[in-house]
Amino acid sequence: MSAEPVIIFTEQLNPDQEKQLLALEAACRLHDGISLSAPAREPDTLHWLLYPSSRPAALAAALSLSLCGDEAAECTAFTLPEYRRRGYFSLLLDQALPQAGELDILFPVSNRCADALASLKALGAELESEELQMELDITSLPLLSAAADNLSLHSEGGESTRTFTLMEENSSAPAFLPAAGRVSGAIPLGRCQTSSAGPGSVCLHHVEIFPEFRGRGLGHAMMALLLNRLKASGVRRVLLQVSADNAPALALYKKTGFCMTQSLSFYLY
Repeated sequence: MSAEPVIIFTEQLNPDQEKQLLALEAACRLHDGISLSAPAREPDTLHWLLYPSSRPAALAAALSLSLCGDEAAECTAFTLPEYRRRGYFSLLLDQALPQAGELDILFPVSNRCADALASLKALGAELESEELQMELDITSLPLLSAAADNLSLHSEGGESTRTFTLMEENSSAPAFLPAAGRVSGAIPLGRCQTSSAGPGSVCLHHVEIFPEFRGRGLGHAMMALLLNRLKASGVRRVLLQVSADNAPALALYKKTGFCMTQSLSFYLY
């Protein structure tokens, strides 16, 4: 009888562990034809790394649990093709469940990966939603126009995650706007965030124009300013996920130049 594999838990990957996880991700992406990423550098993420006893230096499987808030955690798992159907995913999940507590667990999975879909079906997870993964190579993107000279982006945050706020300069803030929402007398119109997705790549998320300012084409203006800023900072690739039934957002991203790379399903457990 073969010995049990070794599972290592960590709240922060060391450089060698991060390198191993990214190599595991790359091997699975190549085999399955997917572009799902491992959250190697995201904050508030717990990792379980599984090494087979026969090859203690080889990372065979990994599971990462990203704590998204007070209601849900997102679980991403990868297993090398040659180590699948050995129960490694179940072993890792059993380790992670106590850490999740009462939180619902969402599993993002590419619809191209039959092995992952089969594992979630066996687990009894239920389909929660479907999203499209989109990508934009901005290296050859021309300078985009924001269509108004009085718009600008205010940014804050560190290297891993940044928040960008679309501002309308030289305007009198309306009475309903709290003073804390103003920057140098400007009005915040919308907001988005980016997080690191590896060298030269970022993920774009939480894109929003505030309700009272919608219908003015500000979504395209914010995207133009953001992409110009990212390109100037050396970013080459921008990734995002958008709900398959969010027609306005899909239209905005397609107009900006994003192309769909794959569809993702989110299963709730």
